[in-house]
Amino acid sequence: QFLQFFVIIYPILCMKKELPKKNIFNHTVDKTDQGTVVVGEYVIDSNVEDVRWIGKTNKIIIVKSNLGTIYRSSDDGRNWENQMDKMLGSTLEDTNGNIGISEIYVSEANKNYIFFKGHGNIHWTTTDGGDSYEMLAGSFPIKQMVLHDSVPEWILASKWSDGCKQVDLVQNCSIDVYRSLDFGRSWKFLESYVAQFSFGREKYPKEIFIVSYEIKQGDQKFGSWDKKANLYKSSDLWETFSIFISRGNRYLLQDKRLFVAVASDKKDNEVELVVAKDEQLKYEVGKLPFDVHEHSYTILDTSQGAVFLHVNHGNFDTPFGNIYLSDSDGWRYTLSLKNNRRDQNGRCDFQKIQGLEGIYVANYIENPEFIERHDNENQQKHEHAITVMTFDKGGKWSRIKAPTRDVYGNLLDCSLQNGCSLHLHGITSELGTFYSAQTALGLILATGNIGNFLDVSHSGSINTYFSRDAGQTWFEVRKGSHIYEFGDH
Repeated sequence: QFLQFFVIIYPILCMKKELPKKNIFNHTVDKTDQGTVVVGEYVIDSNVEDVRWIGKTNKIIIVKSNLGTIYRSSDDGRNWENQMDKMLGSTLEDTNGNIGISEIYVSEANKNYIFFKGHGNIHWTTTDGGDSYEMLAGSFPIKQMVLHDSVPEWILASKWSDGCKQVDLVQNCSIDVYRSLDFGRSWKFLESYVAQFSFGREKYPKEIFIVSYEIKQGDQKFGSWDKKANLYKSSDLWETFSIFISRGNRYLLQDKRLFVAVASDKKDNEVELVVAKDEQLKYEVGKLPFDVHEHSYTILDTSQGAVFLHVNHGNFDTPFGNIYLSDSDGWRYTLSLKNNRRDQNGRCDFQKIQGLEGIYVANYIENPEFIERHDNENQQKHEHAITVMTFDKGGKWSRIKAPTRDVYGNLLDCSLQNGCSLHLHGITSELGTFYSAQTALGLILATGNIGNFLDVSHSGSINTYFSRDAGQTWFEVRKGSHIYEFGDH
């Protein structure tokens, strides 16, 4: 009976593999009076790369193909139209031979405002959901872009400096940041040698944060902490600005807190966490329960007042770190879970079960001493990763009881008393991660295996599992690894 709650699917826009040159995506277009679903097909030039639902009622759909072609439907997917002829200059090659659209940015302030980033100096915008388009010629190749959350016309964007374009001898290569107040028609230079930038808090629409280096010459540093980088703050769209936190190298603005990784003034390649809160952004250094090396941070969750913080105490490539839980201020922390599995990008196998308080799932490494002594190949062969869940907000973590039968009804011999449990893949894996949704309370889908440890080598023991009681009990619902999603129920 529980199968009615979810579907294991490929994306709704599906490619038919039997067509080598033309591609078709399928889309639900209507229902008959008998309730059966009618599916239509539309041929496009390559695989689907991005899909966006836009407009005030989300009835307009924008699709971007791998070749950079934009397709649009204004009637909820019943009919489609190629947009490239309406986007002047979009079919011309740039200096590197690229054609079409690189990325799509949809404004959260007004979903009729869409910015189509090109590959070079030309970009396109629409302010009416794609009824018409404007070509922005004379711009610059955009590296990264941030749209304002409440004012649709405001944009921050970065580009490589002119010094990066010298092929034979790269000098004074840095990242420059610009501001636009008219949705990309004109730009004003703000800052050079920038490591990070964004608009500020929702209550202060003109607030901007930028991390920039003090030394404005030579090639910009990447991938390391620097004592000469500072976090700057402006309250008037960068007409004036000042240092907010000295040596602030990276930051995260989340909920009502600002988290800042501050380079140590005493030790190289070490940082400390500063947490700012309240309207005045009063800040203090986060205090861990013991004095250890701190090399990087990942903010895992702040949805329930306190902060789950992952701290990497090893090198930059150490595949694990500790999880700490803060007090209500976010300033004092206690240890919750040791040796949480992470990757080199700072992504951690840790996930909140959406819609329910205090329930989380995570993976930790049982044999960290072995992992530190061996290379990546041997790590996968001998890594002992274990999946655990907490139902009291990190107070106690426990292994997951395995299903008693497989999808075919065969008995499974796996008991917690014998060290056997269910293990699930997280975000550090290439397989489907544990997944829940705010609108599907208590339902969880994941891929994994039963045994003593998580099969990180993908040896063939991976199956798909489902829980309908927030992780208390689990069922094997499909052999192998699959893509899954909760339907509209």
